[in-house]
Amino acid sequence: MKIVKLNCTSCGAPISIPENIDTLFCSSCGSKLAVDRGDGYVTLQLVEKLTQAVQESGEKAHSAIRENTFVTKTEMQRVQINQSINTEEMKLNTLRQEIRSLTRKPQLLPVELQQLVALWLDECNILLKIRKFNMDFAKLEEGWEESMEVFQSDLATLNEIIQSLVPNSNQPMIYQRMQELLVEYARCEQHIEKLETKLLSRQLKWLNYKSLAELSLEEMENLRGDVLVDMKLLTGNPQSAVKNRLLTELNAVIARINAIYPRMKVESVTGSLKSLDLQPPYPEIPWELIPLIELADGDLAKVNQSPENPCKVLIKQQVERISQELKTRQAMDLPGQRVLAEKRRKKRQKTTWIVILSVIGAIILFIFIAALINNSTKHDSPVSETRNNNPNPTSTSKTASQYQKLDIKMLEIISQKTYLRAEASPTSQESSQLVYGDLVFNLGQAGSALDWYNVLTTKDAINGYLYQQWVSPIYGTTIKASSFPQGGNLLFSEDFSNNNKGWYEDTFSEGSKSYTVQVRNGHYQIDTSATSSYFVNSFITLDELPSSYIVTATTEKISSEGISSSGLLFDYIDQDNFDYFLLTSEGEVLIGMRRNGLLVPVYYSSESKGNQIPSIVVDGANELSLLVEEDKQDGSTSLTFGLNGFEIYNLVLEKSKTYTSNLGVMVYTLDQRCTAEFTFDNFMVYEN
Repeated sequence: MKIVKLNCTSCGAPISIPENIDTLFCSSCGSKLAVDRGDGYVTLQLVEKLTQAVQESGEKAHSAIRENTFVTKTEMQRVQINQSINTEEMKLNTLRQEIRSLTRKPQLLPVELQQLVALWLDECNILLKIRKFNMDFAKLEEGWEESMEVFQSDLATLNEIIQSLVPNSNQPMIYQRMQELLVEYARCEQHIEKLETKLLSRQLKWLNYKSLAELSLEEMENLRGDVLVDMKLLTGNPQSAVKNRLLTELNAVIARINAIYPRMKVESVTGSLKSLDLQPPYPEIPWELIPLIELADGDLAKVNQSPENPCKVLIKQQVERISQELKTRQAMDLPGQRVLAEKRRKKRQKTTWIVILSVIGAIILFIFIAALINNSTKHDSPVSETRNNNPNPTSTSKTASQYQKLDIKMLEIISQKTYLRAEASPTSQESSQLVYGDLVFNLGQAGSALDWYNVLTTKDAINGYLYQQWVSPIYGTTIKASSFPQGGNLLFSEDFSNNNKGWYEDTFSEGSKSYTVQVRNGHYQIDTSATSSYFVNSFITLDELPSSYIVTATTEKISSEGISSSGLLFDYIDQDNFDYFLLTSEGEVLIGMRRNGLLVPVYYSSESKGNQIPSIVVDGANELSLLVEEDKQDGSTSLTFGLNGFEIYNLVLEKSKTYTSNLGVMVYTLDQRCTAEFTFDNFMVYEN
């Protein structure tokens, strides 16, 4: 008789099975076993325990129902789920016995391997059923939706199932099932992360506050206390990715609080400390740093007067640092520093009208010299080439028909500082120093060195050479008196019927200078008297201007003893830096720039023989117009000046310049011991 030796599927004890036996009992555990014979294999199936367990579970259920007639529906569901879980666990136990039986074989036949793969998949399915039953059981508890334990336990169960498949993932069907479960695992992780974020957010107090910019000092102080509580919560165990993420956000909030609160604390006593808003890069022009330094020093004085506390110490250090940075920057830009600049400014203010006339006369001389040089030089100036190719309809073709041509070619320094060179070479000896905004006369290119300009300074008439990278060409030409363009969309209007737009009004008298500025009888009137050249100005700061716009205003001379002028003020930066368009009391046009405290006329109609402006009204009202156009293609800026509806002069800056939105009017006394009265009206700004 052939005898097969197997192990009990319940306890693992060895059993000898004769070939004519279909059922038997284990001598060790007493389990009833069924012999399953097939083609080339014999296995044992547990029979009695499964039946017994199901019966016992059913008896328990019925007993519970009988013992308690008040069993709720939920309790019934719990019992049913437990019964289902027990059933699946019994199936799982039997299945695993079969798996063990097959895996103990030293070598499996292909059919046995297929059978084993199927058993592994069945095992996975049973585990997934048990997982589902466990989740159904958890759902019977109130508040299960927000229970981290429930979902974490479920995730752990799912991970165990996945790990059970890993050793056999070389089988395609097993690998496919494992990939499906990994997708499910990622979904569960995301759900847990969202739930944890939701639960933690309820506990974190700092999330209930408004933005820091909207908090009062008291609210900020309350927030500082709540942040410490939140920090303790997030740093406590157990740690998680959600806690780490929220902790990063909280640290950012703490950093912002530390940056904002000390200032709020000090400003509650001192008032606003605007110097703390100053950020690099600071202005490179030295005189632009002066008001910033004064602001920082003023704030420092406020802080020093505040009560002592840790916040004061911190803010004081910040203001001191800003002040020092500004002063260091200022000392770095000019060798002479501000003292020398201030001395030069005061000296220029004392310059008389005789000096102005000398400069004007020098302009004509320099232009004449430039014309001679241009005629004798083989290479034309880049400025001249650009002018001849300029598509602007207000070009030189309009000049010849009516006016004697009056050209001026200038260069504006755009570096913080540079030096004239004795020759057109970077290694040549340095001479006069120039700074940002200084104007020089362009005498043309330096022979074969096309990237160098031969120049004369406007202040000292010093000749030398400048590298083209540090300068911006400017040129102007009188043009035919064609009609001035009409404005488009009205951006600003002032008829001076009142002064609700806040134009400057004041009366001043000091030594030999005095003025009165007021809105009067529907006009803006400036009365001034001075013993030397002197100007009075007023401006309005508008919103950001478009790239092309028109400014118009009407001015009228009431009286003038001596030579004086009135007109438009534009691109106003400060008292030492602005552009102007004026009509003199003698019926002449004066266009120029003030740079670094030096007045530089670029066009004066009386200096050109036969160049009188026919449209000017000497003893009446005149309308002055200015068209500013920025060419986006070549980067140039064009200024067209108009008088009483006619174009008279065109000024072009080859390198684009963004003009300030400060526009206004001014009165300028050119003569010694001069008194003047002028009115202004209909100040308009249009989009071109």
